[in-house]
Amino acid sequence: MKIDLSQLITAEDKAAAAEAEAQAVAQSAARAYLTQTDWYVTRKMETGAEIPAEVSAARDAARAAL
Repeated sequence: MKIDLSQLITAEDKAAAAEAEAQAVAQSAARAYLTQTDWYVTRKMETGAEIPAEVSAARDAARAAL
């Protein structure tokens, strides 16, 4: 029986893949949040109505995650 070592995955490879996946998930969530709250920015530009502080802070955090 032959073992194909080209299919071997190291613990470091697994950790790097998990980190990359977690980052991709976080970035996807950040983009989704920004998309969902874009209307606040549009409303601010059109009417001058303020964006709630918690939404503004969360949008800042989402942009930082990208």
